Amino acid sequence: MITGDKLFIGDCGRCDLPGGNLSQMFNSLQKLKALSDNLTIYPGHDYGDKPFDTFGKQKRTNKTLLAKNLDEFSKIS
Repeated sequence: MITGDKLFIGDCGRCDLPGGNLSQMFNSLQKLKALSDNLTIYPGHDYGDKPFDTFGKQKRTNKTLLAKNLDEFSKIS
């Protein structure tokens, strides 16, 4: 799955740029969590330690996917 600028390896796209919305990003990431752990994700940018990963591993290690609520998500730098 190509995740574009939404989900990176270990992080997600920025919400502080013009048009960004923290709440929308959090809600979108929450919806992605329902997808299969077996999917291989290919981000739009290679900012992580590798250019692709399984979604299951990202669910277990990606700080933005581990945030339990919007307040916790908003504190991730």
